[in-house]
Amino acid sequence: MLNRAHVSPGNYKVIVRFVVYEDGSIQEIEVIKNGELYLESDVKNIFKKLDYWNSEVVNGVEIKKKLTQPIIIDLN
Repeated sequence: MLNRAHVSPGNYKVIVRFVVYEDGSIQEIEVIKNGELYLESDVKNIFKKLDYWNSEVVNGVEIKKKLTQPIIIDLN
C-alpha cells in the first residue's frame, strides 16, 4: 500500500529495473526514474511482494533476465 501522507495528488511515472531469476523470484529492485521521492520505498516494497514471474528461456534453459518496467501511479 502506498503511503500518501507525503505525496501530492496526481499521476506519477516510475520506472523500475529488476532481475527475474531462474526460479522466477524478483531481486535487485531499483527505481531508476521517480516523479516523487517518497514513492521509491513503497514501489520497492510492492515489487518485493509480487508473485513469481516467468524467467527467460534460451535454448531450453532458464536464465536470469534484467527487466525495466514503467509504472503509472494515479493518486487522484
